[in-house]
Amino acid sequence: MFERILLVWGGYKTTEYIIPYTGLLAKTFKSKLFLLCARKGPVAEHEDYLEEKTRELSSNFGPLEVRTAEIVAGEPSSGIINYAEQNKVSMVVLATHSRTGILFWPMGSMVVDVLKGITMPLLGIKNTGTKITPGCVMCNRILVPMDGSKACAAALPYAAELCRQLKTPLTLFRMVEPSLRVRTVGGLQSVNLLPEQIKRLMGEARAYLEEIRKSLSDIKDVSVEVRQGIAVRDLVKYADEFGADLIAMSTHGYHQNKEGFGSVFYKVLQSGRTHILAVRPSV
Repeated sequence: MFERILLVWGGYKTTEYIIPYTGLLAKTFKSKLFLLCARKGPVAEHEDYLEEKTRELSSNFGPLEVRTAEIVAGEPSSGIINYAEQNKVSMVVLATHSRTGILFWPMGSMVVDVLKGITMPLLGIKNTGTKITPGCVMCNRILVPMDGSKACAAALPYAAELCRQLKTPLTLFRMVEPSLRVRTVGGLQSVNLLPEQIKRLMGEARAYLEEIRKSLSDIKDVSVEVRQGIAVRDLVKYADEFGADLIAMSTHGYHQNKEGFGSVFYKVLQSGRTHILAVRPSV
């Protein structure tokens, strides 16, 4: 599933933390690893640094097939998108540091811009201060928010495969919101649900997640959680409560005053302490 992984690195020490994460992934999945330095400037200025990091990857994580390239001109996000598509990579890995070193892009801007233009999953890695070494546990738990739609389910196969290969527990999660938005003559309005309605919806949500859990019987540790709350506001809080350090979710990549999973994705990207696996749904 992750045969060809593209590591996009800014070429700066502040984002070096993503290198061992990606090396561990490539070793686990026996992937070809592409190292793309998204830093403007003449190639000669960065050749030695790129060669050093390539040797470091191969030395720390065993024999890896590492191919390197460099963006030296143009818009970084466009160059990343074109390179990923041309080389048919299976996953793009980016840092979500508050300042990436790529023209000092604000946190999330590069991730969102790249996500809008690619069809493969994107893994955003945050700097948690954890030292990643060969044989260590990359993730303690992966959280997959599910809302019952086909689009939302797009992230599940990728999250499940990560759990299988990394031996990581998986939590299927569904948020039941206490109100519904209805269209009226005056526009969209929020209508609060009655307690019995919320109870019924939570029961239905749990039954839905339990069916999904049955289909993942080959994964050793799969749990189900249903909570009441507002998705945009509370998902990060619940992820912390469950001990999840990676949230896998489907998103169209929208973030500016958009409703639905796009706004949830951007909130997690901005304020969450977890890594994030973003998958573009085909529907």
